[in-house]
Amino acid sequence: MNQVLLIDANNLSHRAHWSRRGLSSRGRPTSVLAGTLSMLATIARKMPDTPMVWVWDGGGTTWRHKLLAKRGTYKGGRRTTNQADYELVEQQMPVLRSFLKDVMGFRNVLIPGVEADDVIGVLSQALPQHVVIYSGGRDFFQLVS
Repeated sequence: MNQVLLIDANNLSHRAHWSRRGLSSRGRPTSVLAGTLSMLATIARKMPDTPMVWVWDGGGTTWRHKLLAKRGTYKGGRRTTNQADYELVEQQMPVLRSFLKDVMGFRNVLIPGVEADDVIGVLSQALPQHVVIYSGGRDFFQLVS
């Protein structure tokens, strides 16, 4: 089958951290790195020979932040994350992105000011291949066809 796998990289990285929380090597946190690579191995076994694209949140203020700032409802339903855990995840992201791209050869997509969900939504409609989305986010239910 002619398909491509779009990975919600931030979502996967945060889940990886919680599955390996507290893991470190030489005083540096490695929960995201170890957890993501473990998940990648599972994905690769289930979908061999399927091209993978890692799509990252671009950071900064997005159009949703601006639109919903007055109501204070953007991501309002989420549980609050311990700031220290959030910083541990963010600290490992550049290393993970570099490893996935430079060592493993995966495509990484990151557009400043645009969330991965939005990029995945556009790519899922624009790519000629059958698209499979890997994410724990519920935002993608609207794309199921």
